[in-house]
Amino acid sequence: MSSLSWNDPGKTLGVLEAFGIRDLFHYHLIENHPNKDQLISRLLGKLRKEGQDIPLCRVVYIDDRTIHLDAIYRNIGRLVFIQAWKAFKKYDEAIEKIKTSIKRCETK
Repeated sequence: MSSLSWNDPGKTLGVLEAFGIRDLFHYHLIENHPNKDQLISRLLGKLRKEGQDIPLCRVVYIDDRTIHLDAIYRNIGRLVFIQAWKAFKKYDEAIEKIKTSIKRCETK
């Protein structure tokens, strides 16, 4: 699991630390630019180098906005997108959406 954020890295990591959730993530990709497709590409490359070649149908990208999707789909491919606060309102609902999307991938 990775954080992926268009923010100041120091501030963002500080906020995650303050909420006690920084260590929930295996990786942090936080840079002060809007190119989330580049961040996802780097993360997938890093995972491949570590021996984890994850099919895109198992990559779940959660964001509260859709503005990055065109670039992500064009440059990465059709990963799973779940829109925060629209597709779910609570943490448990998000987990269920993720589980459902991963099950769909397994049945293909």
